[in-house]
Amino acid sequence: MNLSLGRTDYVSRCHEAGKVLGYALRKRYEIQHKANPDMLGLTVFDADKTMRLCDKLWEKHHEVKVAKTGEAIYPLCIDRDYNDKHGQRVAFPIPLHPEGDAVPVLEFIENFDKVEMPPNRIFSYELECKPWGNITYLVPQIGTAEMAQLKTISIDKADFSFLDAFGSVAGQLTEREIIAIGRHETPGSTRDSLQFEFNQWLECCSKLLKFLAKPDCNPNQTMFLLWQLVSYAYECYLKSGVPPLTTVEGVHPSDRFEYESGYGKINSSIDKNYVYISNLFRDSHSTATEIWDNVLVSEFRFPSFCCFSLGRYLFGALKHISPFVDTKNAKRLDLNEKTVLTAFKHTQKCISISYEDTHREVSDSWLTSVANVPLAEKMPYPNTLRQGSCSIEQFIDVLMEVIVHVNEQYVRLALSRTAWGPERSVPNE
Repeated sequence: MNLSLGRTDYVSRCHEAGKVLGYALRKRYEIQHKANPDMLGLTVFDADKTMRLCDKLWEKHHEVKVAKTGEAIYPLCIDRDYNDKHGQRVAFPIPLHPEGDAVPVLEFIENFDKVEMPPNRIFSYELECKPWGNITYLVPQIGTAEMAQLKTISIDKADFSFLDAFGSVAGQLTEREIIAIGRHETPGSTRDSLQFEFNQWLECCSKLLKFLAKPDCNPNQTMFLLWQLVSYAYECYLKSGVPPLTTVEGVHPSDRFEYESGYGKINSSIDKNYVYISNLFRDSHSTATEIWDNVLVSEFRFPSFCCFSLGRYLFGALKHISPFVDTKNAKRLDLNEKTVLTAFKHTQKCISISYEDTHREVSDSWLTSVANVPLAEKMPYPNTLRQGSCSIEQFIDVLMEVIVHVNEQYVRLALSRTAWGPERSVPNE
C-alpha cells in the first residue's frame, strides 16, 4: 500500500481496485448464472469471500511475477481480516468509516455506485423482500472495456490471464464452497475467526442477560438479540467443523466439508491457466486436515455445538408464545417443534459434560450416553411455555443460569486455551 498517495488519489486507487475485483467476480457470476438462469445475483457473503480469495491469490501472483520478471504488480490495498459488528470482511484500510479506520470493500463500492451512471457501476443491485427486511444480490458489471480505462492500476496480459483464470475457477464452486475456501486458509487464521465469533457471542450474551433483567424488556428486541446469538453460534458451528449429526436438521454441511470439496475442484483441472491458479492456491492454503485437526481449531468444536444448540433452544422456545410470536424478528428463523426439542435435549447433554471430556468428537451416540446433571434437569421443556406450566419469568431465570454456565465452563476456557500467537506451532491432537 502506497501511503504517500494523497487522499483523493488513494480513494481513486481503491475504487479501481474494486473494479479489478469486480472483473473477477463477473467471470464467476457468468458461469453461475449460466448454470442457474433464475439466480438474482451473488450474495454479499459470496462476493466478499470471493474477493478475499482473489486478493490472496493476487498477492501470490505478485510474488511469482516478481521472481520471474522483476516486474511488480499493484497490490489491491485490502485488509483481508477487517472485523466490525457485521463480522469479518475485506476492507480498504482508509480513515473514512465512522466506526473505524477502514471501509468494507462492498460498502465502499456501493457508495460509488450510488452516484455513478449505470455504465460505470461495478455492480447492479437486486433486492429480495423478506418479512424481516431485504436481501441484496450483486450483479457484477465490469468487463474488459472498463478495465482498459484504469488509470492508477496497471494491468498487463499476465494479470488479465490470472483474473480470467481465477474467475473461471471460482465459477466452478458453489456458494458454500467459495465461502469456506474464501474464509479459511491456515489453522491460525481459522482460530482467529472463531475467536472473533465467540467474543461476539459473549458480548451478545452480556447484552441479552442485562436486557432480560429488565421488567419491561421489548419483545422484538429480545428476539433480535436471540437471533444474533444463534447467528454467531451458527458461524462457530460451521467454522469449527462440527461433524454431521443425524439428529441436527436444517443446517449446512460444515466449512470443513465444503472446503474439502472446493479444494478438490480447484486442484482437479488440467488446463494450464487453471493449474497456475491451483498452484497459487496450494501455496497459500493448508489442507482441510491441517486446519481442522489442529488443536487451535478442534478446541472450539464442542463449545460451538453447545452454543448453537442453546441458541436454537432459546429462540425456538420463545418465538411461538406471546408477546414474542408476532414480532418481526421472531420470523427470522423457521424452527419446527422437533428441531427445538432436539436442541433442548442436546443442550441438556452438553452442560452435563465436563470440560476435560469436551475434546471428544461430538456424536449422537456419545450425547445419548451422557447422564443429565441437576442444572440440565432444571431446564424447562420448550412446549411448557406454550402450555402455561412454566412462566416466562421461570424460563428466563433458568436460561440465565445455563448461559453463564456455558460461557464459563466451555467458551472462555476454549478462548484461553487457544490464545497463542499465529507464529506458534501447535501439534495436532
